[in-house]
Amino acid sequence: MLTSPAWAPETLREPHADGGACSRLSASLVEATERKPHARKRLIGPDINYGRELLVALARRRGGWIGWEAANLRGIAESLAFVPLARAGKRAGGDIEIGAIVNTALDAAIATGTLDKRFAALQGSLGFRYAVRDSLLELRIARVSAMELRSAARPGAPAYELAAVLEHFQRLLDTSDLVDPAGVFRAALDAFDSEAPFALDGHLFVAPGLVARGLPGDLLALLFAYGATRLEGEQPLGIASAGSQTDGVDFFAAATPSDELREVLRRAIAEGHRCDEIEITTTDPDTHGIALDALCQRLGIGATMLQGIPLARTRLGRAIDRWLAWVSDGLPADTLREALEAGEMETGDGEVPSTALARELRRLQVGWGRGRYETAIKSLATTLETSQYDDESDEEYAARKASREGSRSALREFLVRLLNATPVVPERGSDRPVHTSSPKLASAMLQWLQLVPRRGMAEAQTAARIESRLSQLAAITEPDVGFSAAIAGLRDVLSAVRAWPLVTEERKPWSSSGGMLHLTDIAHAGTTGRSRTFVVGLDADHTNGAGRQDPLLTDSIRASLAPGRLLTSREKRTERGAQLAESLAGLRGRVTLSYATSASLDGRESGPSPVMLEWWRAARGDQTLTYEKLREELRPPVSAVPNGTGAAIDGRDAWLAAIADGPLLLDGTQVVRESFAMLDAGLTGIDTAAAPAAGPHHGIVLDAMGAFDLVASGKSISPSSLELLGKCPLAWFYRHALGLRPSSDPEYDPQAWLDSAQRGSLLHDVYEGISRHYLGRQSAIAEEDARGEAARIADEVILRWREKIPPPGETVFAAESAEVRRAAIAFIEMERVLAQRGDTAQWLELEKSFGSGDAPGRYDLGDG
Repeated sequence: MLTSPAWAPETLREPHADGGACSRLSASLVEATERKPHARKRLIGPDINYGRELLVALARRRGGWIGWEAANLRGIAESLAFVPLARAGKRAGGDIEIGAIVNTALDAAIATGTLDKRFAALQGSLGFRYAVRDSLLELRIARVSAMELRSAARPGAPAYELAAVLEHFQRLLDTSDLVDPAGVFRAALDAFDSEAPFALDGHLFVAPGLVARGLPGDLLALLFAYGATRLEGEQPLGIASAGSQTDGVDFFAAATPSDELREVLRRAIAEGHRCDEIEITTTDPDTHGIALDALCQRLGIGATMLQGIPLARTRLGRAIDRWLAWVSDGLPADTLREALEAGEMETGDGEVPSTALARELRRLQVGWGRGRYETAIKSLATTLETSQYDDESDEEYAARKASREGSRSALREFLVRLLNATPVVPERGSDRPVHTSSPKLASAMLQWLQLVPRRGMAEAQTAARIESRLSQLAAITEPDVGFSAAIAGLRDVLSAVRAWPLVTEERKPWSSSGGMLHLTDIAHAGTTGRSRTFVVGLDADHTNGAGRQDPLLTDSIRASLAPGRLLTSREKRTERGAQLAESLAGLRGRVTLSYATSASLDGRESGPSPVMLEWWRAARGDQTLTYEKLREELRPPVSAVPNGTGAAIDGRDAWLAAIADGPLLLDGTQVVRESFAMLDAGLTGIDTAAAPAAGPHHGIVLDAMGAFDLVASGKSISPSSLELLGKCPLAWFYRHALGLRPSSDPEYDPQAWLDSAQRGSLLHDVYEGISRHYLGRQSAIAEEDARGEAARIADEVILRWREKIPPPGETVFAAESAEVRRAAIAFIEMERVLAQRGDTAQWLELEKSFGSGDAPGRYDLGDG
């Protein structure tokens, strides 16, 4: 990997003061510190991390932050409400507890049978439950009652039905010892006068961009009346002159978000910056978080991320999604096998590779359903039946059999543990409903997580958060509901979990740390105080916000319910644009703005956002510049091929730059072949194998004849191997000379009970049973009851095989059983025909071995 000395691990150290221009917010923090150096001071921001990042940056400038502490409105409200809630026997509920009450309220409202059928039909949808929960809590914060909601909506509309859920939720809260966020704020407002002297000692400072509505807005107004000071921020129109307040502004466009981040690091290396001097601000933390995590793993560098990455994009998240799909779909073995092959599950000791378990599981052809797994466990407890290959030595056979037995034993232990941790689930093809609850499923998932390996600190930390949330849910008592509704509730609890990069700060992976890049969102832009800022994702789609209305609380309902407290979609876009402008206007140091042309979800080319155009106009000093001129200047977009504006960040960049002519790639085949001898040999082998002349790549390896001289080595050879040698020398070379054999991993067919090999073994058992029944009294086959005896013997064998391998369904079983009975009767009829023709030959042995052991069969081929 190519790297700049500034990125070498030994040069990574704690960030230093940038020495550049100080933002108004930073200056006002410094001024407040100097005026009240030792007094208690609380910085109230949109969240705790906002204040902590600002205070860390303050400490780098002044050497400390004595007296300061980060706070938010929710924390202030909890301090004010603590005593009155305790007197009332109440406490603030966690998000899982409140979410569980919302789900119970929704189920109770639907159970009344009075809601619109379209509304009730969505109860199993996870997205629907998200929307109900968010809308309900938003209504509570905005002080909207069920009566007001019904008066604003027409009967049958989603908002009208939501009123019933709101009423059930209020009743459930009244009978519990919990209060929701709205209840916390209400208690804080009611007790403000009596509790403020004790809970709000010291000085209060409010972040300049903090805006609140509803109950939090009422509390904020009381804080200002109590003496809180709003810190000075940027002027609302500061964006036009923001470029002059930085150390320089530049722009670029990229083909994809991944290319966008690669260009960020190329420019950072070229400028000589350390990792911990760089802040990457994004409008889309999910997309750029995933891309940055992948890039950091490739480069071997660390990163911290304010919001982390979606759990579903991690190995642990994929394992959880696969388990949820497994229990929801009747326990299909293919899903379990895929989890083992992906390394998402393993045995406790880990001595047997999970891929070996997957191979054994495939051989069992379980299909689905708990009953077939239980039968498979019984089968794994029996002695392994396997035969020795004709060209396999005793040592090789013993080693292969021991390996199989070890895999079977490990798989049996794994399946036992897995079934013990598996709840009762709906069976495929069964109409029997299964009722359970989200807490019961959470308990089962906690047991199942013990089978999921943790690789590295980041996964262990994420797993600990998941287990903590599952434990909280498992402790809740909820009534049983339909299985799909319970699964939806469990998914809801897990949806709030975010994962962290694989290489990150061990204690606080969400907070900027020495030696690491930091990715944050627009609301927290510039809070780290780092000297080099890259703002990515500035395409029009991501900066303008979603244009869709809320599906439950439409814009017309919002406008009529509580103007100014429930924002419409247009007001949300306006507020988002104002926040973006204010956040960017506060940036200092050197700033780069960029967007990806492929960021649009509908496949069309994305364009730059209005704020990017405004910054470009300010940087050029010309307010008449247009979007088209901006696009022209940023063409062509940065791609995987470096364009020369930055340094190569790894070997991939170096190679692509070496074989590129501007944005075009040249044919680098010869250069690559000269540099990689093994790759060149492989390409040569492909070319030779495609040639018409037979040679070593076709199996004609003349130099190997001495090593594989079977006569000289004294090895036995079977007629079938001689047949293969004449048919295809290369296949004989693979099979008998090198000892390579294709893996026997049969595919499960839900339309068949037995595969061809199993059907052959069953018929062998039937024919052997019939022959053994008539051994020594062959003439009895001509009697009338012989057909009935053959059918009886076939039924006995069929029942034994059914116990060993349960059929996927009774129809399939009946059809294949009938075929076996017909084959048994045909066998008897064949023998009866021979007897009627006067054939008096008698059976002597049912099986006779020859050509092996102490008396091998030897055949002289005439050439020595």
